[in-house]
Amino acid sequence: MALVAGACSAATPIPPRSPLALDNATPALPAFVASSPTPGPAPTTRPALTRVVPPLEPLSLPPGFGVGVFADLGLPVSGLATAPNGDLFVSVPSEDRILVLPDRDADGVLDDGALAVYAEGGVLRRPYGIVVRPGWLYVASTDAVLRLPYADGDLQPSGPAERLAELPPDGDQWARPLDMGPDGKLYVGVGASCNVCEETDVRRAAVLQIDPESGESKIYSAGLRSPMGLAFHPATGDLWASDRGRIGLGDDRVPDELNRLSPGAHFGWPYCYGAQRRDTTLAAEPGFCGATLAPMVELLGQAGVAGLRFYDGLQFPETYRGDLYVALSGSGLRRELPGGYNIVRVPMNGWAPRGDVFDFASGWLRPDTRRWGSPVDLELAADGALLVSDEGGGRIYRIYYAGDPEATPESP
Repeated sequence: MALVAGACSAATPIPPRSPLALDNATPALPAFVASSPTPGPAPTTRPALTRVVPPLEPLSLPPGFGVGVFADLGLPVSGLATAPNGDLFVSVPSEDRILVLPDRDADGVLDDGALAVYAEGGVLRRPYGIVVRPGWLYVASTDAVLRLPYADGDLQPSGPAERLAELPPDGDQWARPLDMGPDGKLYVGVGASCNVCEETDVRRAAVLQIDPESGESKIYSAGLRSPMGLAFHPATGDLWASDRGRIGLGDDRVPDELNRLSPGAHFGWPYCYGAQRRDTTLAAEPGFCGATLAPMVELLGQAGVAGLRFYDGLQFPETYRGDLYVALSGSGLRRELPGGYNIVRVPMNGWAPRGDVFDFASGWLRPDTRRWGSPVDLELAADGALLVSDEGGGRIYRIYYAGDPEATPESP
């Protein structure tokens, strides 16, 4: 076991170790990365807001919805997880830190002076995905899945971190999203070491299943170049993963994907992409692509698909519940018009998508193609609001429904 060094008290200010570079002067659009959602406490039906801090610039939402800044940290935040008591945990990979952000007066804003460093340095290497359960806080660093002791309301761990399972570190896709399934197992996404190649480590370009007690791991699904978000369907228990396609074949030839995983399934990479289309840059066995699973949804190519979350809260109107919400963090890889920098909604009919994909929250990309933010992960707040980590802007937003609870809002 190894220590996680440097936990701070609730009143300790958090200075960044490196400045957050925002591109507000040039049209360059850097790429960002994302993480995985984890379930939180049972939500209430209506927000208990007394403070709403507006965003720096307007964000577009469906009628009846509002948005406020939950926390402005000035740090490139990534993964989000809600603890059983409602505290929000946030990963900052570039700082090797896990932060905890309490809102114990339930006013929709981080409590004054309450931000704390839960863990930093030590065994944390680019921590990304977080899962909080009674007794433990699980973290996916780029080289290992760790667990730290956690009791309700803790602002720092009561003991050292344990390395549960080793992971192949870094690579072209270093982020490690994490979630826990209804079976009590941990699931972690491990991206590829390259854009397109034949991996020597079969744990790459895959989602692994890990026993949270023994640390024993095995491949759950393979052929996923860059699984950036994981989410379990609340009714069926199916595991879904977002996946970023390879680059270099044009803006829209290779889509970003939403995949419904299953044990032993292969989704094609590096030999195929999208709906079983062959990548001719590598020679695949005859019939290989036809035996792979096609994505449930193909999204805009090079849009930076990131975190995803099935909305199983009660605050949103009924017509918005049960649907899949997906963060697109944007990308500087598109040669033509930029894409992403928004949150989309995938209406669901039971376990399957039931039609088109719709914008849910947008505006981080200005009309002149400059961006001022980059959404990467989604999480449910204690009251049923949707929390959004903005890696590019260093903020966490809170999207809530403020319309008439008796009305039936327009919903595509």
